[in-house]
Amino acid sequence: MLTNLNNRYYFEQELSRLVDLAKRGKHSFAMLYIDLDQFKTVNDTAGHTVGDTLLIEVARSFTARLRRGDILARLGGDEFGVLLQDITRHELEEIAASYQDALHNLTFDWKDKIFHVHSSIGIALIDSNSLDAAEILRQADVACYVAKTTGRNRTHFYKKDEDTQIQHIGELDIINKLNHALSNDGFKLLYQPITRSDGSNLDYYEALLRLPDGNKMLPPSIFIPIAERNSLMTRIDEWVINQIMQLIEKDQYPGYTFSINLSGSSINNNKIFSLLSSKLKNNRGIAESMIIEITETSAVTHIEKAGDFMRDLRRYGVRFALDDFGTGFSSFAYLKHLPADLIKIDGVFVKDIAHDPADLAMVRSINHIAHSLDKKTIAEYVENEQIRIILEDIGVDYLQGYHMGKPAELEVREKIRFN
Repeated sequence: MLTNLNNRYYFEQELSRLVDLAKRGKHSFAMLYIDLDQFKTVNDTAGHTVGDTLLIEVARSFTARLRRGDILARLGGDEFGVLLQDITRHELEEIAASYQDALHNLTFDWKDKIFHVHSSIGIALIDSNSLDAAEILRQADVACYVAKTTGRNRTHFYKKDEDTQIQHIGELDIINKLNHALSNDGFKLLYQPITRSDGSNLDYYEALLRLPDGNKMLPPSIFIPIAERNSLMTRIDEWVINQIMQLIEKDQYPGYTFSINLSGSSINNNKIFSLLSSKLKNNRGIAESMIIEITETSAVTHIEKAGDFMRDLRRYGVRFALDDFGTGFSSFAYLKHLPADLIKIDGVFVKDIAHDPADLAMVRSINHIAHSLDKKTIAEYVENEQIRIILEDIGVDYLQGYHMGKPAELEVREKIRFN
């Protein structure tokens, strides 16, 4: 929505298509993995609104470089992907350089600061030996990391021997940290409050996963994509489920309601369903204290399985929230087929609601349709009082964001139950 580019889901589908074509041996393709260097500095210094404006300019610059048939997508916060069709290695070097050149003259002024934008680019070739889309993404990611570690603002072709050379850096290092955390209860859960739209306390908290790394915490945006690519998400979800269930069973926080996130892979995993159902059969109090969040994209991608998963667990009293609504497939029709109790309006529509009429209209529309289907709504990214007042006026039921409270450890208090 922000950049008007294809999203990651579409990109991965197209990448799979090109891999299948390449296996027939008649065509050669390539992927560019473009990561903006030090983009976090812009967000931390000037704020997310300025960062978003910069991303729009970058997207325009990249779009101007596209050849007929090429595909450009925004893969993540400051990450972009390009699929190049029918290309030689010499042409590939020139095109990769042109994407870096697109940013050389792009400067961004904010108050007394000037930001210069550069990028590191990882290149993966797609040919008859390519395994699948996930492997190409991994190779391009590794190549991009090498480009960053060798000086930034560079391009780098993936080389197979680099997998062993970067055992302690980049993605492979994160994988090692994830496996260690799974074996040693090394993750940490923080809890962000969700309040009523008038700002009053509700004692409803979303459990947010963090990965300790020395003196800092790695956010999910860093390790979740890596976990998904390396089939670790189901084990991570299982760890979170067990932690929250133990919290509820010990009755340490009477009256609290905890919201947990499940990945698309867990929706399709019988072990996760068995874990949840066996606990819920023996302790109905768990269902009263738990809400399961599934992203819109995950639910719609696996819509039949997701619908069955939700209906089967709702029989025990579990409630479901459809997360990030509006940024995936953005179709209200899916709401009729997914038995969600709550709809979480994605923060991309909320954060600029005071200044963007289109965002305001989108939030009103989602809220109205959700209510007409007898579902409650939650707005994310509520960062100031002005936004809270607008959302209360619209009639959004619940709010989440830094204005309502930042993720933190829990404090024991007397609580009332969520309804």
